[in-house]
Amino acid sequence: MRKKLIMVALLAGLAGSVLATTWDNTVGGTVGYPAFLGRPVYTMAKTVNFATDTNNYASGDVIKLFNVPATTVVLSVTYKVSTACTNAAFFDIGTAVNSNTFCNALDGNTALAETLYATPLLVKAVDDIRMVVKTNAAGNTGVITVKANMLNVNFNP
Repeated sequence: MRKKLIMVALLAGLAGSVLATTWDNTVGGTVGYPAFLGRPVYTMAKTVNFATDTNNYASGDVIKLFNVPATTVVLSVTYKVSTACTNAAFFDIGTAVNSNTFCNALDGNTALAETLYATPLLVKAVDDIRMVVKTNAAGNTGVITVKANMLNVNFNP
């Protein structure tokens, strides 16, 4: 009789484990993620120091700051006037397609804390981020820094 009870208990245990269901509610892992996930956002910075720059920038001159590869999202651009310019100098900051995309008529005559332009821009074809001189900047001693946060979204790894 004792052997029968042990057998019944073992069979009941086996039957219970066979009928059990495993529910997996985990989040993450590697299933469903593309192989090239995790592209880094990169920051580029350029300081234009008119005191040490030997170019005599005139109205309409273009100062190219960064090359932007095709299929790149410019996530944000910041600009800062750390030293005010010594003459009436105004600048646009933008792309070759639209020269004032990020800033229209930046007043270089007044020191300005870092200012953020945070509307993302998808650059479909090779372009650049540039500063366009709106008024004569020759003989300036100002210092302007521009930073761009970018993410390449080309899905052909």
